[in-house]
Amino acid sequence: MAVGGDDNLGKLPSKGLLLERQREAEAKAKSKTTTVTLRIPVELNDWLDEYRHLSYPQRIEKQALVVEGLRLLYMARGQPGTEAFNLEEVLLAKVPGRGLGKSKRK
Repeated sequence: MAVGGDDNLGKLPSKGLLLERQREAEAKAKSKTTTVTLRIPVELNDWLDEYRHLSYPQRIEKQALVVEGLRLLYMARGQPGTEAFNLEEVLLAKVPGRGLGKSKRK
C-alpha cells in the first residue's frame, strides 16, 4: 500500500489521466539529471544491485531502474495538489474497456 492517508483506494484514474501523466513522467525522465542522496530500504537496494548484475547483458543500469520507479510513482501521484491514486490498485486493477494493468484472477 502506498504511503499517505489520502489515497483513493476504491477509485481508479481514467485512462486519459493515466496517459497524460505517463507523457508528463516520460518528459520529466528525459530532463537533465542531478545527484541526490537517498535513504532507501536495504532490501530494495540489494534487489536493485542484483537486478542490475543479473541483467548485465542488457546493460540495465541501477539509475534507469530508479527512474522507471519514479515514472510509475508520478503516474499514480501526479502533481502536488492533484488527485493521487494508490499505485498498487492502479497496476493490479482489471478495468473493463480500459486495458489497464493485470487481472486479479489466479
